Amino acid sequence: MLGRISWEGWAVPPGHEAVRAIAAQTPDSELIRWVDEALREKSGYTLPPKIHIAQQDGDYYNVMPCIYERGNIAMVKMIGRHSIKRGRGPLQHDGDILLYESDTGILRALMDGEYITTLRTGISAAHSARLFTRPDFETVGLIGLGNIMTVSGRTPTCILSCATPMRRSSAALTWSLPPTSMAGPPFPTRRTATPGRNTSSDAVLAPCAPAWYTENSPAFGRHQENALDFRRLRDMIVQNEKWEVFTMAMIGYVARVLTGVRFKKMNHMIDVVHQKCGQNNVRTFFDMLWCAVRYGAGYYDYTMFGFYNMTGAQRDTYLTRVRNKKVSNLMNDMAHDDDFDDKLLFNVRFAKYLRRPTLNGETATVEQMAGFLEGQEAIFAKINHGSCGNGVEKLYVKDFESPAAMLDYIREKKLVVLEHVQAQHPDMARLHPQSVNTMRICTDLVDGQVHIAYITLKMGRGGGVCDNSGQGGILCRVDIDTGKICSPATDDYFNVYDQHPDTGIPLVGYQLPMIEEAKALACQAALEIPEVGHVGWDMAIGPDGPAIIEGNDFPGTDLCQLAPFCPEKTGLWPYYKRILNLK
Repeated sequence: MLGRISWEGWAVPPGHEAVRAIAAQTPDSELIRWVDEALREKSGYTLPPKIHIAQQDGDYYNVMPCIYERGNIAMVKMIGRHSIKRGRGPLQHDGDILLYESDTGILRALMDGEYITTLRTGISAAHSARLFTRPDFETVGLIGLGNIMTVSGRTPTCILSCATPMRRSSAALTWSLPPTSMAGPPFPTRRTATPGRNTSSDAVLAPCAPAWYTENSPAFGRHQENALDFRRLRDMIVQNEKWEVFTMAMIGYVARVLTGVRFKKMNHMIDVVHQKCGQNNVRTFFDMLWCAVRYGAGYYDYTMFGFYNMTGAQRDTYLTRVRNKKVSNLMNDMAHDDDFDDKLLFNVRFAKYLRRPTLNGETATVEQMAGFLEGQEAIFAKINHGSCGNGVEKLYVKDFESPAAMLDYIREKKLVVLEHVQAQHPDMARLHPQSVNTMRICTDLVDGQVHIAYITLKMGRGGGVCDNSGQGGILCRVDIDTGKICSPATDDYFNVYDQHPDTGIPLVGYQLPMIEEAKALACQAALEIPEVGHVGWDMAIGPDGPAIIEGNDFPGTDLCQLAPFCPEKTGLWPYYKRILNLK
């Protein structure tokens, strides 16, 4: 961040006010970009351990040196904690940054370390939220102590501007505060109450690094109320599974595991591993944590990819949860999220690729509904922002007294995305006739060229109308070149099937129809919104050709790297490192 300040043209080294003026003129997006670049380039910095000099009564000075040779920067940051007037005034933190040319030793700037630190800390929280937040959150809680939340009003606005595009729906994002005392001036705009809800938030951005002050701490006097508030918030986070805490890098993931968030699911995965290979549960637990830190793998990644039976080199080839998030952040502009996540908007934007009539149930009149149902035995109705096959129903016309009655039903259930049932090619229907069986074709647009990362076949099971594995379906991997199924199938319970469990059709070697046409359609659709380069297309094959069902701008890693799919124990990470030129 410091290295982005131009030194040219300064008659004297810029001081505190000059730095504040530069920051005031810099857009929020640019500040976030500086932090991102600094984190990416951290290996290029020489950062010796800080020097701590303790004084009486808990006062201290910390000295933190740094050299960044590529940027020709040498820096010393000095902060101190001391009483303004011993025994009478509150404790005060002050800090200064001295910036030098590393090759000459010329002092170029004396800057306000407190201002820069507080600004950077808050922006780092916004950056972490952009990388690690859940895609379906609705409420954000903002937590902070003093300057970190309020300095010049910039830190909150950076967080808001960064987080706003992450809302994956057209509905308004709700910002709420927990019932705690907050230091500093009133909160910025876009703060609203949440009627009828408790104070639990889906996401918590903590743009600060508060110490858990104890009663005998020298700093406790001034921060007593805030410290107690943070203790209560910490306990709330631990006890409420709906909270997600975003911290830096994989520390956040490990912290969520260790504090008990989703611990029940992790325990289940540990038991699955024990059943599969007999590995000791304690060993599995710590191995999962190691894989989280080393490879960015969640406990589900660990289990479904078969990390328990791999070398480190093999594990390092997999596109894990965190790595997939990195790929999406590099390739997809979040400003276009709703083009994919809002199904009503998607159906309008990609109408020519759907090859079937659709209708917006939110705005449709009874007359439009009647026309849409004419000649149809059934239709599909979906919620607008569903995922993993949730919120999908097949509605039969005969079950409703009138189009008006069906319209009332879909609005009550919020099943407002209406589509005609896609007819299937006979070779697709043979696998499981009750569901529309689809291919997931993942495309990556890089430098104007479309690459296909993988193709996976999704099939329904047990008479269900949905092919998603989260709704009981099964998955196979498909050879990109031939269009033949090249692996056995598996489900969400890690069962493996050599043939379809209902129809008995052998899977490996089964030829899917119109594979070249399907790939061509996916590649064509991938060019529609070039700002979103990493997309998983769900493709049905009709009697006359392929048709897109939906697009996913955060395609899961599980669809292509499940253990039965990769007997060679090689994942997709080398492919993405190659096409994105990643180290």
